[in-house]
Amino acid sequence: MSGGAAALLAGFVGFLISEKFGFELVDSGDFYYLFMYGVFGAFLLKPLMYTLNVSESFLSTLSYRNILKFFTKILLLFFKTLKL
Repeated sequence: MSGGAAALLAGFVGFLISEKFGFELVDSGDFYYLFMYGVFGAFLLKPLMYTLNVSESFLSTLSYRNILKFFTKILLLFFKTLKL
């Protein structure tokens, strides 16, 4: 009897947690969303990793100069691809 009650309580708590974060039913599709958030997070971290320099501190990575240099290179690569 206690195992059944624990299973019902675990299901109810899981339902409350999933409702709080906006998932109607927890299924394999929700894990796909979690995976895709991880993929997008990795793509967002890639420019940051590109600007890292071993000889400087981590905070210097977030300087405007390095970020501007990165996006300037991306823009030049884009124009070079279009041959403008």
